[in-house]
Amino acid sequence: MAKQELVKQKVTVQPMKRRFLERMHKAESGQAMVLMMILMVGLLAITGLAVDGGGLYVLNHNAQNAVDAASLSAAYALCTRGDYLNAALDAARENGFDNDGITNTVTVNNPPISGDKMGNSAYVQVSIAAKKPSFFIQIVFREPLGVVALAESFCIPPRIAGDFGGVWAGSEVCNNTVSMTNSGAYIESDIHSNNGLSIGGGGQGITIHGDIDTVGGATIDYSKVTVEGTVTTGVDTRDNPLNYFMADYMPGGTTAAKVVATNPELYTAIFSTADDPDMKSNGTWDPASNRTLEGLYFIDGNVKVNGPKFGDRDGDGHFEGITIVATGNVDFSSGTEGVIQFVDGLIIFSDVEITNCGTTNVSTSGSSTIWQGLVYAPKGAIKQSGSNMTVYGGYIGGSIEFSGSNFRMITDPDMVPARPPLISISQ
Repeated sequence: MAKQELVKQKVTVQPMKRRFLERMHKAESGQAMVLMMILMVGLLAITGLAVDGGGLYVLNHNAQNAVDAASLSAAYALCTRGDYLNAALDAARENGFDNDGITNTVTVNNPPISGDKMGNSAYVQVSIAAKKPSFFIQIVFREPLGVVALAESFCIPPRIAGDFGGVWAGSEVCNNTVSMTNSGAYIESDIHSNNGLSIGGGGQGITIHGDIDTVGGATIDYSKVTVEGTVTTGVDTRDNPLNYFMADYMPGGTTAAKVVATNPELYTAIFSTADDPDMKSNGTWDPASNRTLEGLYFIDGNVKVNGPKFGDRDGDGHFEGITIVATGNVDFSSGTEGVIQFVDGLIIFSDVEITNCGTTNVSTSGSSTIWQGLVYAPKGAIKQSGSNMTVYGGYIGGSIEFSGSNFRMITDPDMVPARPPLISISQ
């Protein structure tokens, strides 16, 4: 009896085990299918990321190339008085972005409307927003894929030989940015003021052979002043006509490097008394009266020149000229000695800026002397005085005051070297 029950139990257990194994097999098969589906989705996502991500990378690369070209083209047009908007759109179109408003949009702004160059009219900002349809990645992201590329380029107008008026005062804040009170003067030059102008004087009077134009008013005492050109008020402001850059004259700068390459003895950079004993502890370079000056001097500080000789410093048998470039104020008196420029038509270049109207940043004077060159302080206040002085050159300043007696100025436009437009992408 016990044996029969055991056999019966075995017979009963075997079908139950088989059914259990079958259920386990089906469950494992279902799990494998789920895992395979998850794996396939993952593979599709990876494939989509590779395909669509690669396409997006190419689109961004092409958009950046196009926006760089567009901003450079726009900046060049801006420099040369062309149509910067159409120049940008044409360059973008040539590089595959036609501004259709659907797949891509090209936006051009001068000045830029965002970033650290916002409001700076020397820069052109171009952006391209571009889209492309997604493919494999639609499984997880169905919208079109997009990129935005942006570039800013700046433009510095060309310097054209012969295109230099002679007197330019750029301050839009100080009143009468050009003032003449000479007792006897002859000015053969055009005069521009970005604000107002006042010309009076006495003695032998003042004769101006050239045109005068001002953004503000012009106060001229015609009982003492003769203007042999036209006087125009209410004109537009004008940018600095020369655009020299302090960095070019610093050690390693473009102009400094040219001088060093040809005659290193004629380049001097002074930052402290360690560089030159005539650099005083108060930050003023005051060369001794027994010193001979010649060549290009870069001074990180103020300058006082009153007594030194201008002559053959390098011993080549003749005087090459002098150019003093300073980051601070300049007081330059030549006495009875003549002065000629050494490089770029410049006698003096100061980077100082007017802080209070009525102050003087650059003071120049002489007596019975002839200067040949430019006094250049486009952000500073210049005061020219002296007697029996003739200047073949010009004055570029934030404000300019002429005084003294028997002053003659004749502008020689050809002394300003030509230079092509300077165009570059902002980094």
